[in-house]
Amino acid sequence: MEKETPQFRTPEQIKEIFGYIDIPVFGDRDFTWASDGVQEFKISKDGTRTFPQYDSFGNFDEKLELAEAKRKDGKYIFINKQGDQAFPGEFDRARGFANGVAMVVVDGKYYHIKADGTPLYSGRYDFATEAQLNDGSMNVLEGSNVHTINLKGEIISTKPASGSWLDRVKQ
Repeated sequence: MEKETPQFRTPEQIKEIFGYIDIPVFGDRDFTWASDGVQEFKISKDGTRTFPQYDSFGNFDEKLELAEAKRKDGKYIFINKQGDQAFPGEFDRARGFANGVAMVVVDGKYYHIKADGTPLYSGRYDFATEAQLNDGSMNVLEGSNVHTINLKGEIISTKPASGSWLDRVKQ
């Protein structure tokens, strides 16, 4: 059986047909945010709500085509563009992939994972940033020190944590 191709609709038609508050803007993405006045959710280019089984999901990484998704039970997983779980594992929090790695939290400890879901390194930290520094490095908080680590998980530099870093752990 052949798959049906979704009907293409203009953003103006999508707003009118589905009753969304604003005209959706997709740009070069396959999904965008929409609102019906009660809640916000993501829609596909044919105007239909995508992946209603999740409370939310992030933007898909262009190369990996993976995104973090929040399940109804509050746990996070990573999904592919079909909405299927991309690899085993669930997380208390997660951020999308950047430079091939994603930041996740389990039991209050932060770490980074690769595109197959395996940890980038063995350490677990009090806080971590996404891999968005120019060279792909990340900052992690361990006790009262901030380490800058590379995409291999190796510590590049260490400095004492200042107030804003320590405040993040208290949240």
